[in-house]
Amino acid sequence: MNRQDVIDAYQAGQRTFKDLEDVDLTGVDLSYSNITDLKNVLLEGANLSHSNIANLNIVYLEGADLSYSKITNLYDVYLQGADLSYSKITNLYNVYLQGANLSHAEFERGDFIDIEDVDLTGVDLSYSRIISLENVLLEGANLSHSDIGCLENVLLEGADLSYSKIRDLKNVCLQGANLSHATLELNFEGVDFQRANLSHAYLSGVNFFDCDLREANLSDTSLCSVIFWINCCFTGANFSNARFGSEVQWEKPNRNGQPLVDLRQVNFTNAYFYDAYFDGCNLSHSTFRNANLQGASFSSDSFPCDFTGVSLEGAFLNSNYCQYFSKKIVDPAELGAIILKPGLDLSGIDLQNRQLNNLNFSKVNLTYANLTYANLTYANLTGANLTGADLTDANLTDANLTDANLTGANLTDANLTYANLTDANLIDANLTGADLTRTNLTRANLREAN
Repeated sequence: MNRQDVIDAYQAGQRTFKDLEDVDLTGVDLSYSNITDLKNVLLEGANLSHSNIANLNIVYLEGADLSYSKITNLYDVYLQGADLSYSKITNLYNVYLQGANLSHAEFERGDFIDIEDVDLTGVDLSYSRIISLENVLLEGANLSHSDIGCLENVLLEGADLSYSKIRDLKNVCLQGANLSHATLELNFEGVDFQRANLSHAYLSGVNFFDCDLREANLSDTSLCSVIFWINCCFTGANFSNARFGSEVQWEKPNRNGQPLVDLRQVNFTNAYFYDAYFDGCNLSHSTFRNANLQGASFSSDSFPCDFTGVSLEGAFLNSNYCQYFSKKIVDPAELGAIILKPGLDLSGIDLQNRQLNNLNFSKVNLTYANLTYANLTYANLTGANLTGADLTDANLTDANLTDANLTGANLTDANLTYANLTDANLIDANLTGADLTRTNLTRANLREAN
C-alpha cells in the first residue's frame, strides 16, 4: 500500500494496517487503529492515538500522537516530541524519546538509549537497558534488574535500582534510592547518595569523585579491586559488615589546609579490611566494633587521623599496618575486648585499675605505661616491653613475662605469685613488697633490682 491507499482505506473504515514498508505517512490520521509490523515508515506528526501498535522497525514518529495507545516491541523508533501520555508501552529497543510527553505512561522493559529532556517520573523500567540519559526525571521510578550506564543530570531520588548493573554516573541524584544488591563499576562523579540504600552492593574498581554519601547504607557491601574515594563525604554512613576485599583509598588531604576526609560517625561494625588506607581521615566518633583491621593503615607522619571518640571495642588490630596507630585512640575502658597484635605501641597509656586478665600483650610496647592496680592475672606479656612501667599493686598472678623487659619498672607491692619471669630483664626494677611466691625467675636479670 502506498500513502493514498492507506488514507483511502482508513476513510473507508479500515482500522487494521499491517506489513507496511517504505511508506511516507507523515501527518495522517490513523487513530483507533491496529498498526503492526511496520518497517522504514514515516509517521511524523501522525495521529495514532487510542491505537494498538506493535512490531515497529525503523519508524519515524517525531511529533506524532500516540496517546492512550498500547505500544509493544519498538526497534530503532524515533519518538522525539511525540505524545505518549496515558499509553502502555512494552519492550522498547534503541528508542529515541527526547522531548516526548510521557505523562501517566506505563512502561515495561526495553532499551532506553540516548534520551534527553524527558520526564519519566515513577515509570517502571525494570529489567531494561538504560544508557546515555541526560536531563531526565526518574524520581520514584523502578529501574531494578537493569543495565544502567552513562547518565548525566538525571534525577533518581527514591528510585529503585536494586539488582542493577550501574556505571558512569555524573551529577545524578540518588537520594533515598534503593541500590541494594546492585553492582557499581567505573566512575561516579558528583553523585548524591544521601540516605541511599546500597546494602549488599558489589563495588568493583570504582572511582568516586565529589560524591555525597552522608547517612548512606553500605552495610554488607563487597568492595573489590581498587576503590578510590576522592573528595567524598560519609558522615553517618553505615559500613557495618562490609568487606573491603582489595585496596581502598580515601583521598589524602594536601598540605595547604585542606580538611580531613570526612568519615565522622561512620559505622564500621564487623567490617573486614583487606587493604585500606585511612591516612588523613576524620574518623571522630566512628565505631570499629568487632572490625577486622589487620589490613588497615591509619595515619602517617604527614597525614594524621582524627580519632576523637573512636570505638575499637573488639577490634582486631595488626601492628604491621598500624605503626602510626596512636595509643590515644585506644579507650582503656574497652581494651579488655581488643585483640592486641605483637608490636602494637601502647607506650605511656593509662591502664590503672583496668581488668586486663587473660589478655595477650605479647611483644606489645608498654614502656612507661600506668598499670597500677591493674588486673593482669594470666595475661601473656611474653617479650613485652615494660621499661619504666608502673605496676604498683598490679596483680600479675600466673602472668607470663618470659623475655619481658622490665628495666626500671616499678613493681612495688605487685602480686607475682606463680608468674613466669624466665629470661626477663629486671635491671633496676623496684620489687619492694612484691609477692614472689613460687615466681619463676629462671635466668632473670635482677642486676641492681631493689
